[in-house]
Amino acid sequence: VENMNKRVRRYLPRDTDLLSLPHQSVRSICERLNATPRKCLDYRTPTEVFREQLVEIVSLPE
Repeated sequence: VENMNKRVRRYLPRDTDLLSLPHQSVRSICERLNATPRKCLDYRTPTEVFREQLVEIVSLPE
């Protein structure tokens, strides 16, 4: 969590009012953060890992 907070602070200073930001700006920051490879994910992006998990859930037999 602290690591993610540090990453977010690269784009948004601590005193930023999040409610005053345009939706597109917040979305753009989220997309950038989720497209960054992470060592803890074996250098995959959070988006890749999330999609893999979705595929596993959808392909489970009922």
